[in-house]
Amino acid sequence: MQLMSRMFLLYLLGLLTFLSVTSALIVILGHKANIPCNRSCSTVKWFRKDILVCSFAEGKFTVSPEFKGRIEFSEVNLRQGDASLTITNVEYNDRSWYVCSCDDEKGCDQYLEVLVPTPLTVLVGDKAKLNCYAETDKLTAESKAVVRWEKDDKLVVKLEHGEMVFGAGFEDRVSVSKEDYNRGDLSLTIHNVRPFDAGLYRCSCPNEKSKNPKLIELTVKDSPLDWIPAVCISVVCVFIGVAAVVLWAYRRTLCTALHSASD
Repeated sequence: MQLMSRMFLLYLLGLLTFLSVTSALIVILGHKANIPCNRSCSTVKWFRKDILVCSFAEGKFTVSPEFKGRIEFSEVNLRQGDASLTITNVEYNDRSWYVCSCDDEKGCDQYLEVLVPTPLTVLVGDKAKLNCYAETDKLTAESKAVVRWEKDDKLVVKLEHGEMVFGAGFEDRVSVSKEDYNRGDLSLTIHNVRPFDAGLYRCSCPNEKSKNPKLIELTVKDSPLDWIPAVCISVVCVFIGVAAVVLWAYRRTLCTALHSASD
C-alpha cells in the first residue's frame, strides 16, 4: 500500500511538471509578460505560488516590494471583465505558477516560463553556427523531421517533409542538417553573415518533448579587414594635407627671403 502511494505521488508530481512545461506562457528575459484572466470581479488578488504579487480592493491597488514598478494593472479593464496581470522587465526568478483570486475564489492560473537568450558574436562575411539541441526520436525518418528557425518572429528556415523552406533574405545562405536531426542536433548554419542578420533567433521542434524554444541573440560586427581601406585613405589624406601646408609655408618663406635679398 505504501509503495502504491509513493508511485501515485511520483506520478502526480511528474504530471504537474509536464503540465507546467507544455502549457506555459513563454517570455524572454527582460521582456513583458501578460498573464491573461478574463473574469469580472470587484476584488482581485494575484499570487506567485503562495506569495501575494498585487491586489485590488475598494479602489486601492497594492503591489508587493518584489514586483514594485514592474506591474501593470487596469481598473478600467477590470470593469470590462479583464483581470489580466502584466509584468514588465521580466526577471528569471519570476518563472513560476501565477494564480488569480477573483472575489476570494480561484479565477485563473498560468505557469510563466522565462527564457534566456544565448549570446553569439560573429564578423561580417563569416560563417555562424547557432547551436540548438533537443531530445528527438533516433528512428525518425528524414521526411518526418520538423525544425523551424525564426528571427525576430519571422521565418529563417523550416525543415519539413525532407525539404527546406527559406525566409526572405536567407535563401541559399542557411541550412539545417537532416542527418543530425536524429542525433538531437537542430543547429542552424548561416553562411556569409550580413549586418542585417543580427537579431533574436528562435529554434523550435514540434516533436521535442519539452516544447521550449531555444533562443540565441546574434550580434554582427564589421570585420577588421573592412576598416583597413578607410584607415589607409584617412592616413594618406592627412599626409597630403600636412605636406601641402609644409610646402606652402616653405614657398612663402623662400619668397620672403628672395624679396629681402633683392632689396
